Amino acid sequence: MAKTSAEQQPPKRLIRDSAFAKRLETACDNHPLMPAYNFGRLTWMVKQFADRFGIKISPETARKWAAGEARPRPDKMRFLAQLLEVDEAWLSLGTAPGMTPRERRTQAMAISGAANILLGFMQLDGAACAYPDEHDPRGDIVDFYAIIKGAQYAVRAALAVDEGDKGKYLFTVPNEYEMVMVIGLIRRPDLKCDFVELQADLVDKHKVRKGGYYEIEVERKGEDYVTGEDVWSSIRTFAQRL
Repeated sequence: MAKTSAEQQPPKRLIRDSAFAKRLETACDNHPLMPAYNFGRLTWMVKQFADRFGIKISPETARKWAAGEARPRPDKMRFLAQLLEVDEAWLSLGTAPGMTPRERRTQAMAISGAANILLGFMQLDGAACAYPDEHDPRGDIVDFYAIIKGAQYAVRAALAVDEGDKGKYLFTVPNEYEMVMVIGLIRRPDLKCDFVELQADLVDKHKVRKGGYYEIEVERKGEDYVTGEDVWSSIRTFAQRL
C-alpha cells in the first residue's frame, strides 16, 4: 500500500522548552570563546565537556539542548553553567540564584516601582511617556519611551541593590544595554532618590557577565557614584539631561 503524503513527511521535532533554548543561546552568544552558531558551536561544547569535565556528550545531545528539544539533567546543567560562566539558576529556570518565589515577587515589584518613579520624574520635567506595545521588538528591555523636545528615548530603569558594604551598590543591566538609555536609581533615606546614567561605554568597561544580564558595581564617593576611577553621570534634572 502506498504511503500518504502525511506518512511520507518526516516527523516534526518536539520543542519541549523554548525558554531554556533562548537562555542557552543568550549565554552562548555572550561567551567570548564561543563560536557562532553553524560555525562549530556544538562541536566546541562537546569538546569542552570532555576536556574540562571528563564528560562525554554527543553532538546530537548538544543540538537538542540548543533547539529546546531536551534539557540537560541536573548534573550536566551544573557543568553547562560552569562552562558558559553563568548562574545555574538563571540558565535552568530563568531566575536569580538563591531566591525564593516570594523574594522574586518582591524584587519584581521593587523594579516595577523604580520604573514608575523614574517615569513620574520625567513627566514632571515635561516628558511625554508611553509604554511599548505588545508588538514592540524591544518590549522585553524597554520600560517606557520618553519624548522631550522632539527626541525619543527608550528608557530602562535599573534599581540599585545595597550590598551592605557602606556606600556600595549593585546594578543589573540587560545584555542589550546599548539599545536603551539605562538609568540607575539609588534609594536614599527620607524618601530621596539619586539617578545616574549607566553609559554604554562605561558598562562595556566594568560589566560582569551573569547570563541574561550584566552586573555593575558602583560606590558612592561624596556626591558622585564611581567604579574604579570612572565617574557615572549623575542626573539632577531630566529636563536638562534630555
